[in-house]
Amino acid sequence: SKGVQMIQYQINTLNSSNGQTPFITIFAYLNEAKNEQEKEDLALVIAEVFKQRIQGVKNEVELTERVVKYQKDNPKRQLTFNTYPTNVERILRIISDSPRKVVLHAKRAELLKLALKQDVPYYYLPEDEKIDALDPNLEISYQDLLKDDHQYFWQVVGHYDQLQKGGLYIHSNAEPLGDFDPAYAPFIENIEKRGIELITLRCSGHADVAELKEIIAGFEPKILAPVHTLHPELEENPFGERILPKRGEVFTLS
Repeated sequence: SKGVQMIQYQINTLNSSNGQTPFITIFAYLNEAKNEQEKEDLALVIAEVFKQRIQGVKNEVELTERVVKYQKDNPKRQLTFNTYPTNVERILRIISDSPRKVVLHAKRAELLKLALKQDVPYYYLPEDEKIDALDPNLEISYQDLLKDDHQYFWQVVGHYDQLQKGGLYIHSNAEPLGDFDPAYAPFIENIEKRGIELITLRCSGHADVAELKEIIAGFEPKILAPVHTLHPELEENPFGERILPKRGEVFTLS
């Protein structure tokens, strides 16, 4: 399952420099196997892929529930994570619901402090400069985090080679986003080298077909102009006009 999970991560981060994950078609054909043993092995891989895709996170609340469950299921194990920097709501929910004390890297803690006036436990890497805006009473020693296996759930932003062997790391729409990032290859290499279980928990903000129809029905728009979608022509507007914008075209709303 770990191998499939790693492939899922690579798929989910493929070409996502613009924040989008690709649409993937999985071709599962047992008869391409050269012998019975290979067919049985392929069947196991296909089953695991489907299992992990079906169990994928549907919304932010479910994502947090999964994070909490991993903490409860691993009471004596180093547990670390990272999330997308601007998803403040996700990190606040994780802080609120986690059974362990959540510790952020100082830069992320500073973001919460400046944006929301909220103080949270934080740590510095050895090369970091001190941040005046942070409460010194909330600082957690980096060395204590590296030694811990039961008290903290902390954000990792680098130095993966210093993590405990056999730990568990949750990558939630975090950087490095994919192999276009020079930091991606050493990230994967260090995770694998340390025998760390890589869990990818992602939740897209994109609505599915049923949700889009529900949104349109809720607004009953006189004009619908679908954008940021591969097939805008598939969106229907039963309440009025539909406009399909073309690149460079200008619309004036009055």
